[in-house]
Amino acid sequence: MDKSLNNYSHNNNIRTNMEITNANKYKEKINYLTVQSSSFNYSTFKNCDIVGCKFYNSKFSDILLNNADIISLQVSNCSFTNVCFDGTCIEDIDFNNCIFEKCSFKNFTMKNCYFTGCEFHEFKPSCCLCELNNYMGCMFIDSVFSSSFHYQIFSDCTFNNTSTELELLGYNYGFLSNSQINIEDTGKKSYDSAKSVESLYDNYLKQNLFTNAFILKINCEYDNNPSVLLLWAEFLEIILKNGIIIKSNEIVFIKNLISLFSSKNKIAPLLLFVLNNKLINTVNKFPIESSKTRDDIILLINNIYFEFNKCVKAFLPQVENNCSENRNLVIEIKYLEKPKKDLCEILNQFSLGHCKQIKTATGSFYEWISCPDNIVICLEIFLMLLGIAIPIVYDSIKEKKKRESKETVNALDLTDNHTTNVTINVTINNGCQILNNCNFVENNFYGYNNKNVQKIKIFYEK
Repeated sequence: MDKSLNNYSHNNNIRTNMEITNANKYKEKINYLTVQSSSFNYSTFKNCDIVGCKFYNSKFSDILLNNADIISLQVSNCSFTNVCFDGTCIEDIDFNNCIFEKCSFKNFTMKNCYFTGCEFHEFKPSCCLCELNNYMGCMFIDSVFSSSFHYQIFSDCTFNNTSTELELLGYNYGFLSNSQINIEDTGKKSYDSAKSVESLYDNYLKQNLFTNAFILKINCEYDNNPSVLLLWAEFLEIILKNGIIIKSNEIVFIKNLISLFSSKNKIAPLLLFVLNNKLINTVNKFPIESSKTRDDIILLINNIYFEFNKCVKAFLPQVENNCSENRNLVIEIKYLEKPKKDLCEILNQFSLGHCKQIKTATGSFYEWISCPDNIVICLEIFLMLLGIAIPIVYDSIKEKKKRESKETVNALDLTDNHTTNVTINVTINNGCQILNNCNFVENNFYGYNNKNVQKIKIFYEK
């Protein structure tokens, strides 16, 4: 055994290029140690407390970590081969670009861990309690998910020769995003996707497992119908109205899921606005006996508002003040299919009636709208609220005028920024109410989405 390991329990130690072999530690504390470019082989760390450590570019092979408490680590570019994690408690750890191969995970607990770009070979946790972990861009090979593997998020993960129990589709998100995973319907010889999922959904409802029914719906429908997210507000009302117990980890999982969708631009700000309002109305309508449950739900609501506000703040610097030209313009829009609600009708509610559709064309679907130039801000707000990221292309005349206006900008223009932002915020709030009153979310945005809206071009009338 390398002598450098003898002092490893001292705080703030940095160790590099260690070769640890045949170490035998029991009930020792390994705190706040930084290890780089080292290897650990044929060693035992049973019942040890490993807290606040950082491991970089290191290898762990044939290691026994039975019943260890492993908490608050940063682990990057490390490999774990034939490592026994049986009985361990693993919490609050960030794993980046790590490889786990032929490791044992039995009777262990793992919570609040983040795995980014990691590989798992023969990952088969059993008799475990795994919850609220996140796997981003990970690969699972020859693996099996079963048992108490709950409230995990799998984002951009791949599954090769890997299977999961059907019931776990109501406890985790992301298994269905990759068609390579095998789904096993317990007790049946064959798996029928539609019938099995429908039966599972009905069973969840019969058992009052509303959160699990919601997660199942999100897995199966969210990509094509984001409004299914509002189902959570309906279920929460049933839960509170009937005094059904809801666990803290369920609410935290919903919060994590919404944060994921927001970070990947998979949720429209309008959907956040509508969901936030529905949850507030539900909480105000029904008393919540458990203070912990109430705090968790309020935290969820605050998080939804934060994500909405973050979208608005990111949007404000991108908005141009298009009111200075005081001229009419024509907006040309190309759609894959004709939307189910007229855009002029919507924009006229934003601007008190100044837009007019002047012509349309088929072959896809085109429309041309004549309006004052201040309507561009309303259009930009409309697109932002629906999460549509298509850029607006201006004609050459507009681009020339934009360059000229930048050259002649004065101090007054700069001091007016706050007033402009206040005006835009008012328009955004009004826009949310207008679109909500039109039931945009419930009607799947009437066909206004990133796939259907293909091109927007603006021409100034001469």
